[in-house]
Amino acid sequence: MTSPQEPTTHTPPVRRFKDPDYVEVAPTLAALRERIDTLDGQIVELLAQRALCVRDATRFKRDAFQVA
Repeated sequence: MTSPQEPTTHTPPVRRFKDPDYVEVAPTLAALRERIDTLDGQIVELLAQRALCVRDATRFKRDAFQVA
């Protein structure tokens, strides 16, 4: 059995969505992966900021039971 080959990253798409209102996010797979990596970085940064806020919120709790 032959496994499918990974698509090239700098060529245009080989399939189109049937939805006529669909707007593409990136022209190539490489550009799409770059955008995803950027979004992942932003998500990680936001989660880190959230963790700091959650940690700071513990100052307002009376005991560990309220923190949990």
